[in-house]
Amino acid sequence: MAKAGPELTRSGVIVTPVASVPVKGARVEVDRRLVATTGSNGHFYFTDAWYGSNPVTITVVAMGLARYELEGVTAAQSGDTLDVALSHKPTVEDVSPGPARQGLDSGATAGGGSSAGSGRNRLSSPANCGGYTSNVTPPSSILVLEFSQHTASGAPVAGTETGIFQVPFETYVDDVLPNEWISGWDTQALDAGAMAVKTYGWYWIDNWRGGTYKGQCYNVDDSTDYQRYIPGLSASTTNAAIAATWNTIATRSGAIFEASYQATLTGSTSEACGAGLSNYPDTLSQWGSQNCAALGDEWQEILSIYYPGVAFAAADVSFQMFTISATGNLYERPWNGGWGAWSDLSNPGVTLSGTPGDVYDPTSSTLLVFAVGSNGVIYERAWNGSWGAWQVFGSNFRGGVTAIYQNGQLDLFAVSATGNLYERAWSDGWGAWWDVSNPGVTLGGTPGVAYDPVTGTFQVLAVGSNGVIYERAWSGTWGAWQEFGRVFSGGASVVEDNAG
Repeated sequence: MAKAGPELTRSGVIVTPVASVPVKGARVEVDRRLVATTGSNGHFYFTDAWYGSNPVTITVVAMGLARYELEGVTAAQSGDTLDVALSHKPTVEDVSPGPARQGLDSGATAGGGSSAGSGRNRLSSPANCGGYTSNVTPPSSILVLEFSQHTASGAPVAGTETGIFQVPFETYVDDVLPNEWISGWDTQALDAGAMAVKTYGWYWIDNWRGGTYKGQCYNVDDSTDYQRYIPGLSASTTNAAIAATWNTIATRSGAIFEASYQATLTGSTSEACGAGLSNYPDTLSQWGSQNCAALGDEWQEILSIYYPGVAFAAADVSFQMFTISATGNLYERPWNGGWGAWSDLSNPGVTLSGTPGDVYDPTSSTLLVFAVGSNGVIYERAWNGSWGAWQVFGSNFRGGVTAIYQNGQLDLFAVSATGNLYERAWSDGWGAWWDVSNPGVTLGGTPGVAYDPVTGTFQVLAVGSNGVIYERAWSGTWGAWQEFGRVFSGGASVVEDNAG
């Protein structure tokens, strides 16, 4: 069918600044008529086309990042894609003919994707691709080169790369195992597979193979050149196997090793347990793991057959508890196989109160703790090998602070002295506090927050002065306040389990 002139850009990618992490749940609009929401890879697509010569305004809004506007865009000049790196400063670019208004913080390329010096930077490329080398603590994330097309066997189709994405490591393992092991297999076979998939991915984080795309490094790709990763495709049985084995590590000579595996070692799916190792030493047979399990072997025995010399140990998984003492000081108690002693982290010169909020930023290996002083000021203290000085993070607050890390971004939530919910976000620097308002009654206590990575939705809960718990959700825009129960006091807490 003939078209009425050029067609406006229908797709693109929205990312955070500097780290260029894909932004999920961003709302993209054309003159408030075409609307699209980005997926987990930051991509958006307008299902309807837009033709004509009249200039339009493209607007991008995402939680915790400032509004972006591209004015004066026509279909003839819009190019193939619109790729935007959002900022914490409102950005307005005018591309209409004639003198253009200076953008406040230019961050978009319209006309064919990323280019040198453009706003879409994706992920930086350090020489060692992340610098992670631990053999005892599982990595927090992995850099994955994704392709839009694969062969029937799972091999990548050259030229269909979509970019490099930073994926939480456990999520990556969740979305690999059911594509490499049959989800209906014996539990011990799945547990062995979970360990192999985790160890193999971890190995390529510690030992970069040298893969790059457009000058940026990655640890693995999503194809069978490494192991088949399909975002969002997990299964309850394989997830259970991963959860059951997550805090166990497999090493050889004290190091994470390349836990290679393949379908069979003999060409037969009914091969005997351990058969074919003379042809493929140090390689786990996927069908062999199932056949070993059918004989009653546990996953540790299965891996020991195929990976001679493998050793198992508890992962070095530690965490901290924070609270405020009766004297108004911040205290911390660590866990690393057992509870340590309480440590006095002092205060910033004023007594602290309420519930402290803490969050770990895996991109900088920094632990941040927030607390409200008796003067209504939010203070922050950070650990990165040692405790830093207290920093001021805002004033006129009460109650406690909640902090969360997701998708390459830190978010803080707190209740102001006037009873409104406020939010502040960091991706390449701290943005301003945003007033998220209240449900018609003043709020108090410590808000609770959870992020759903499947839908890209934040859910924030807070208690009103009337004892009602209220909830407000963000999925591209803030929804209306909803009641979640009555006759409560204090704060609200939300937790996300391994199943999401």
